[in-house]
This record gives sequence, C-alpha cells and structure tokens, in this order.
Amino acid sequence: MPFGDLKDKEIEEFFKLNIVSHIKLTNKIYPIFVKNGSGTIVNISSVAGIRPVLHGTLYSSVKYGLKGFTDSLRIEAKKKNIRVIGVYPEGIKTELYLKTVKKEDFESTISPEEISQLIFDVTKKYQSLNLDDLIVSRMNY
Repeated sequence: MPFGDLKDKEIEEFFKLNIVSHIKLTNKIYPIFVKNGSGTIVNISSVAGIRPVLHGTLYSSVKYGLKGFTDSLRIEAKKKNIRVIGVYPEGIKTELYLKTVKKEDFESTISPEEISQLIFDVTKKYQSLNLDDLIVSRMNY
C-alpha cells in the first residue's frame, strides 16, 4: 500500500503485530533461556527487512526494526550462551502472500514446510554453527 494511503490506526496495529509482539514474546522466554544457560531464539522476518520493497514502506520499516532488534539482542544474548537467529525469507507460500504477487511468482515461492524444516535443521542439527542471519530465496531477479 502506498505510504500516503495509510491511516494512523493501521500503522499502530501493524507495528503491534509485526514487532511489538516479537519483543514481548521474546521478553517472556528470554529469562528462561538465561536461567538454563542456553537456548535459541529465531525471529522470522522477511527479506523486506534487508531490501526495501515498492509500496512496502510500512512493511519494510517494521521488518528493518525486527532486524535491528534481532541483531542487538544477539550481542547481549551471546554472552549468556543464547543464539539469536534472524530468518529472512523471500516469499512464503501463504494466502496472504498470494495477494501481493502474480500467480506464476507465487508458485515458485517457498512452502511453509520447507522453511520450517530449514529452521529446524539449523537450530537442532547444526547447533555448533555460528549463524546470525539466514536469507532464503527461490525467486529470480
């Protein structure tokens, strides 16, 4: 949606859903990881948090904000043996994403099962890897 078309209420709700909720949830689980002396926090964002998109000013801004939160928390959490990983997919095959792209582009996107398996593998199978960001794309540019 073009930036000039946004209403104040839409902006507030979008920030609550896309960044405030991540921060609040992390704030609830972080003390448990600190007490246990380890853990992995995975924030699933969007490639729009790394590269801005046309008519996505609000979307990109919250995703950039989530990247900033993820990167900053990583610095603090590392001292407590907690991994913080940012995942930046470029299109997940969901009904919401279908509304934003052409059908032929939608068919080449990543399935929820694929991204879930990838995140599982990174967090469980490869615990010894120092992985900060995972940028996942199947689309051609």
